[in-house]
Amino acid sequence: MNRLIITNGDMAAERIQTLQPEVTVLPWRDVLHDGPLGDFDRLQDQSIHRAAFIAEFADMAPEDVVRDFEHRDQVFLQAGSYERVELWFEQDLYDQLQLLQIIDAACKQLPDTSLYVVQADTYLCELPDMEFAALPSHARLLSKAQKDYAVKAWAAVVSEDWPFADQVEAPLPYVPSALKRLQGERQDFPLSLYYASRPLLEGPMKVKEMFRAMQAAEEAKFMGDLSFYHLLKGYLAAPDPLFKSAYQDGMDYMDFFNLDVSLTDKGTEALKAFSVSL
Repeated sequence: MNRLIITNGDMAAERIQTLQPEVTVLPWRDVLHDGPLGDFDRLQDQSIHRAAFIAEFADMAPEDVVRDFEHRDQVFLQAGSYERVELWFEQDLYDQLQLLQIIDAACKQLPDTSLYVVQADTYLCELPDMEFAALPSHARLLSKAQKDYAVKAWAAVVSEDWPFADQVEAPLPYVPSALKRLQGERQDFPLSLYYASRPLLEGPMKVKEMFRAMQAAEEAKFMGDLSFYHLLKGYLAAPDPLFKSAYQDGMDYMDFFNLDVSLTDKGTEALKAFSVSL
């Protein structure tokens, strides 16, 4: 059978390709919880909208980002030529946003293409080999109700309107918790920063220790080290900072993660006030 599998990134794609070398695998390379999102009817327009941000975010040449998005979108828009299209995604915010974007784009641009979804409640690359090999048997055809829900949920993400975050049950079961987590990230004091910095109330830590503390606090880890680097860097470089460190603009990436960080008086007050508000 001529199959296309779309999944969350290169590591999962490589594992799928090793297991099923005859299948076309498309990694969806975009950190949708970071940077601008627009209300577009075409996937290609969203890609153009995000290209400059991703180039700066990932320190890539803009033309390379544009080329990568164009290739991804071309493969996606040819999905109707495959006998079967499967979406393999995990339960965390990173994956659920990608899943919503893909379903929304398919509904708008490939309305006659059937989609099957494989939802894992853990991380694809952490599954034992036997469980990973069994995933194709768990693929389920997306219903109209699921597609309609995904389109509405994606519109909520783009507009930052959050009614879906309070649902107990949903046609796509991991979306409500993902949107609630996104809501926590888009507030004035991001929840990731709170998770990372609350151990500083006990004393200084290195940035890499803050990153590990943040990941350990998440019910479903979604933020990679590059996203955390950009998040924390903005706060370390602020004119009236919450944190004390020896941060210098343009410093080496590895040196950044070895920085020692402590709270300023303002940071201590902000952290305690945020804790009370939770």
